[in-house]
Amino acid sequence: MDDNITFKTIKGLSFGILSTEDIKKISVLEITNEEILDKLGHATTGGLHDLRLGPNDRDEICETCGLRDMYCAGHSGHISLPVKVYNPFFFQYLYQLLRGTCFSCHRLMVRPVALHLTLFQLQALDYGLVNTVHELQEIASEELSSSSAEADVIISNLEKKFKEAVDEAKFNNQNPVKSVVECRRGIIKSFVKTYMMGAKGKCIHCGIPKKKIVKYNMRLVYPDSAKPVTIESTSGVMAAEPDLPNEIIKKELMPEEARKELLLLWKNDHVFLSHFFKTLGQKQTGGSCPIDMFFMDAILVPPSRFRRLSVIKGEKQADQQTLIFKEVLNDCTLMRLVMKKIVNMELNASEEERVSKCQGKTLNEKYSYAYQQLQRHVTEIFDSDVNKDKNKTSKGIKQILEKKEGLFRMNMMGKRVNYAARSVISPDPYIMVDEIGIPLVFAKKLTFPEPVTYQNVENLRRAVMNGPDIHPGASVIEMEDGTKRKIPPDMPERRQALANMLLTPQNSTAKKRGNVKIVHRHIKNGDYVLLNRQPTLHRPSMMACKARILPGEKTLRLHYSNCKSYNADFDGDEMNCHLPQSYLGQAECFGLADVNHQYLVPKDGTPLGGIIQDHIIAGVLLTERGRFFPKDQYHQLIFSAMAFFRKRIKLLPPAILKPQRLWSGKQVVSTIIINLIPKGKIPPTVEGKAKVSQKNWKTKPSQEWSAGGAITGESMSESEVIIRHGELLCGVIDKAQVGPTPYSLIHMCFELYGGEVSNTILTALARLFTHYLQYYSGFSLGIEDIYVNEKANKKRRHILRTAKKKGLIATAKAIDVDNPENPDPEELLTKYKDVHCCRDDFGLKMLDMEMKNVTGTLNNEINKVCTLKGLRKKFPYNNLQLMVESGAKGSTVNAMQISCLLGQIELEGRRMPLMLNGSTLPSFRSYDTSPQAGGFVGGRFLTGINPQEYFFHSMAGREGIIDTAVKTSRSGYLQRCLIKHLEGITVQYDHTVRDSDGTVIQFLYGEDGMDPLKMQLLKENRLHLLGMNYEAAMSEKNVHVLKQMVDVDLNKEKKKV
Repeated sequence: MDDNITFKTIKGLSFGILSTEDIKKISVLEITNEEILDKLGHATTGGLHDLRLGPNDRDEICETCGLRDMYCAGHSGHISLPVKVYNPFFFQYLYQLLRGTCFSCHRLMVRPVALHLTLFQLQALDYGLVNTVHELQEIASEELSSSSAEADVIISNLEKKFKEAVDEAKFNNQNPVKSVVECRRGIIKSFVKTYMMGAKGKCIHCGIPKKKIVKYNMRLVYPDSAKPVTIESTSGVMAAEPDLPNEIIKKELMPEEARKELLLLWKNDHVFLSHFFKTLGQKQTGGSCPIDMFFMDAILVPPSRFRRLSVIKGEKQADQQTLIFKEVLNDCTLMRLVMKKIVNMELNASEEERVSKCQGKTLNEKYSYAYQQLQRHVTEIFDSDVNKDKNKTSKGIKQILEKKEGLFRMNMMGKRVNYAARSVISPDPYIMVDEIGIPLVFAKKLTFPEPVTYQNVENLRRAVMNGPDIHPGASVIEMEDGTKRKIPPDMPERRQALANMLLTPQNSTAKKRGNVKIVHRHIKNGDYVLLNRQPTLHRPSMMACKARILPGEKTLRLHYSNCKSYNADFDGDEMNCHLPQSYLGQAECFGLADVNHQYLVPKDGTPLGGIIQDHIIAGVLLTERGRFFPKDQYHQLIFSAMAFFRKRIKLLPPAILKPQRLWSGKQVVSTIIINLIPKGKIPPTVEGKAKVSQKNWKTKPSQEWSAGGAITGESMSESEVIIRHGELLCGVIDKAQVGPTPYSLIHMCFELYGGEVSNTILTALARLFTHYLQYYSGFSLGIEDIYVNEKANKKRRHILRTAKKKGLIATAKAIDVDNPENPDPEELLTKYKDVHCCRDDFGLKMLDMEMKNVTGTLNNEINKVCTLKGLRKKFPYNNLQLMVESGAKGSTVNAMQISCLLGQIELEGRRMPLMLNGSTLPSFRSYDTSPQAGGFVGGRFLTGINPQEYFFHSMAGREGIIDTAVKTSRSGYLQRCLIKHLEGITVQYDHTVRDSDGTVIQFLYGEDGMDPLKMQLLKENRLHLLGMNYEAAMSEKNVHVLKQMVDVDLNKEKKKV
């Protein structure tokens, strides 16, 4: 390459309006032919797919540049309109401007003081002087109501203040920041509302009454003053207006007339208008007037490559946008024919027929209709929503760009990239927490560009020799000049030659510059990949994991600990995997996006990682009191958990020596913790409570101690977890210690030693618990675990039999029946009907409240009888209770619905609604007072529920599904809005939180400058945890530095130097 090549860079970008002269300069031809294709399917000359606009097929050649479809960028054309039409983008501003203009003196109907005040304020904002805007307002606020004689003095004072402020700022033009932009928007909005949309009565300059103008459907009309029109918007912002009947339209303001009025206005108030509408202040080309931006007499037609022809059933079909341009061409032709007819020019027979088919009785009506159609179709080019015809599916420029299906979101943002893979995920408890299992088929396709050096040349040579089909291999060699050579899979001699030349320079120039070859090798173990699951709702939804190549797999293998971060399960979920293509990307993955750095959620600092389900069960069973193992089993359990550990393992002495040397399950966990803590660090000390409560372990009354008094609280129970210097002394390991729980064992290890240590401990415990459950314990849920003993069943049936009587009493109390304990049936029925038929549902609300109190009492009584002591198998031998209490899976409500009852079914917080006849279902009597008729389900899943109860249960289930679906869409859109508005906010080096334009949002992040991820142990009620582990948290190096900082003598010596 030539070193003397001069490169150009883009320094700025501006947006403007293309004038008619600009459009004709860009255009390569004027499109006049209404036909797109001829009978043979070829593009017509002068049509919308003329070959001068670019090729329509890969085999065609552009008639403008002579290039084929692959290399031709396309060329624009234009359509000349017979008359001017309103520009759809600026029609609203044109209407506002005409509303505030006097058509007699051609000036804005604004008092001079208000006009100059707004002008000086807008000019001050051009210099970024926001404070000056408010000072100018204060100067003029007291004098705005004064007479015109004092207006010159006020204007002079405003000008003086403005010039002083500009001189003080030394003409330092500032970039528009948020406060300036918002201030400018507020000034313009207030001016439009007050002086343009609110202008009424006579002109303050000439005294002539103002003409009233209304707009609808891209038309401006003078309504007949005899017939009032109430379609004005009082807010100053124009609303969509209905079609006006023809009888109230006195005269329509055509674009040519509106342009003449604006030209006269521009001569009088061009200084103000050029600041009020920034676009009017831009330089114009070809001698055009700035106000021409409000009108159009030529339309730019995009190249053919952006309006591709599609082939449907062997026939070429035009694009939707092309069809709109065709409609415009038809309207232009019809308009010209009508205009010829008006001036008595001769037309041929086909032209006469076309004019006769145009709507309207007279030529003026035909002209008006043709113009309306032209304006409508021109507007559709830009925004097709103005067309109220639902049968048309055409898309304007706005629809092509906007929303999820638009070009930006659908085609430009968030698209798939190279060096990525996607597959179904499967669980794998035997890989490390920070690893992801990559199938071999992916490993052969995902490559990393590694430069050849003397240190890695041998490895890369072996990869080149293996080729693209053998892992670890390589697929491409990139030479020093950038050319790429594929490595042949079936030519070993060629691969050998390529491997031998890896360190040989391609030529003398490459040797002189020091360029090296790059081998695109296969991904290997230890490479970092980005793993993402959609929807990406928070930062941990995209994390970096180390690759682990698994030859026999077809799916991505994910550790259970990361499921909560990704919100993933294994019922068919798919995830995306991307291999960063540089060492800088790999370094960012290692230092920023690694799983080890994402243990805490940024929202509030709570943990995300933790082992789940089967592991929790195994943890409780392994560490419960009374679980012992002989030496061989102890060693086997330790090895199963720490097979990846390459150092000498420190073992603990047995807990029992006689009659046999035995190690407890707690010691197995303690051995793992002690060995995985970094060398030179003190193992953690943790005190907390287990998820399993004390009442589950307590099967007999506490015994009185002969000394020391009775045990109080959870002392000495398995519900109190005590870990001293890494040794588990008391309590069981359940979700509260190894799950995603704040201040658990894993959380403390993360805070004290970092994410790598905590995730290594998680990996070891997951392997240990999997091995223990697989080879020692096992776990299953049987019918015995949900069966209730006969004594509890009798009590349950007795409680349910009382439900009907209690429901009757509750109903009588709610509807105010005399003697509710023994109500009169006739009175009860009459009052119940009155409550039901009353327009106000207050009575039904009171009835629901009383009945829910009754059903809640019944529910609690049955649950108290049937749970815990009422079950045939007691905890911890009851596997369902073990699951629920340990936090492995399910909730207490699930267990109750299986063994006890489903309870009261509610819809939107109320009981089942009554039908017109007073019953909830046809199988119940009208105005039935029993709880069962109101949705109380006394059945359970163990023995089944009847059809009525099943129907009520299905109603609640449907409500839940609908509620979930609605919340998902709404919360997704809400989050997108928040993210798009907050994505530019960053913390700067001066600790301020600023927007993308430099606006200060906060002077300190969170008003205290504290990172939620770094302050979990700095809370008042958690400092004792840090105190118990001060030796582990303390760094000798940091202590030495702090001692030097407080050493007075040493600081004095430094000052002398």
